[in-house]
Amino acid sequence: MLGTRGSVAVHGDAFQVYGGATSCVLVEMGGEHILLDGGTGILSVQAAAKYARHFTLLLSHAHTDHLLGLPMFPAVFDPSYTLDIYAARRQGLGAKEQLALLMRPPLWPCGPDVFHKGVHFMDLPRDVFNIGPVRVDFMEGNHPGGCTVFRLTYKKTSIVYCTDFEHGDGPSRRLVNFARDCSLLIYDAQYTQAEYLERRGFGHSTWRAGVEAGRRCGAKRIRLFHHDPSRTDEKLARLENALEDTHPDCSFARNGEEVFL
Repeated sequence: MLGTRGSVAVHGDAFQVYGGATSCVLVEMGGEHILLDGGTGILSVQAAAKYARHFTLLLSHAHTDHLLGLPMFPAVFDPSYTLDIYAARRQGLGAKEQLALLMRPPLWPCGPDVFHKGVHFMDLPRDVFNIGPVRVDFMEGNHPGGCTVFRLTYKKTSIVYCTDFEHGDGPSRRLVNFARDCSLLIYDAQYTQAEYLERRGFGHSTWRAGVEAGRRCGAKRIRLFHHDPSRTDEKLARLENALEDTHPDCSFARNGEEVFL
């Protein structure tokens, strides 16, 4: 877990355990190094995967907290690396065009054309595809402007990455079926139930909905993700105490945490 925070990066002594960098997960599976989102956590990738020279980045969507680390990611400027970037087309724009909306004046001094030639932008295919031996399934989530939910499978191990997903009145049947019997469910749990009632339509879920979705789909492990920027280590630890006896392996995602499956 390289970036666990939602909405905006935070820093300071109060955010050391659960992390302050925004969304990025490094998956090492089937010999591949797959990045889920390019938030500020992506800046830690090279320290986490010292010997990797090729990465595949799957972007759930182009909101800035999931994209902001990419323009400063050293691998996009160092030709000893290669990087394949996949994203669903949004409002008629491909992955490079979505990034270019951020990387242009007055918000940024230069566009993605400054990346080296080993950086490749691709639309998500129409259906399931493979990254080496890893199968990639995906579905559309429930978030303003759209968001992709990914499932990565290698042999009998599968990871479901469900960020920026608004659960509505209960766990989504589509999501439960999509995530059925997964090894690990990474789930957007930005709000408490009281906060959600005030922020319907913002495109996020609650930790209780995440636990229930994991229970219904039979997830072996659950990591609650996309922490609200106001949620300090102390507050998250207090919420985590309430998780006891809800699921045999469920916790709030921590900065730098490694989950072995």
